[in-house]
Amino acid sequence: MSESPQDAYDRGVGVGRIEQRLSEYDKHFKTINGSIADTARELHDLVLAVQRLADQAVADAKTRVTTAEAVEKARQEAAGALEAERRARVDRADTAWSPIQRGIALFGGMATIIALILGIKALSGK
Repeated sequence: MSESPQDAYDRGVGVGRIEQRLSEYDKHFKTINGSIADTARELHDLVLAVQRLADQAVADAKTRVTTAEAVEKARQEAAGALEAERRARVDRADTAWSPIQRGIALFGGMATIIALILGIKALSGK
């Protein structure tokens, strides 16, 4: 049985359609494969970015701890220096006035007050 020209034409058209569809599928698979490769690259970049953020968070935490320790140490040193200065002032104040000098100052102050009172009475004529 020989094939008629119309049958041969129809068969050729069918084969052409199949080849065209396969060609389109090839293009589609290339696009999908390219998209998958792009996605894999982006995912890898994302993993690296997350790792960098984690490393930065750890470094930041260490920096905060170190800074807090340094601030606490400086605060303690400043408090110690202020306490030493306060003690030095108290010691100087305590040693600057002996008990005899304090008594004389008290006696002099009282004498001044009495003299003022007597002076005011003398001026007022009472």
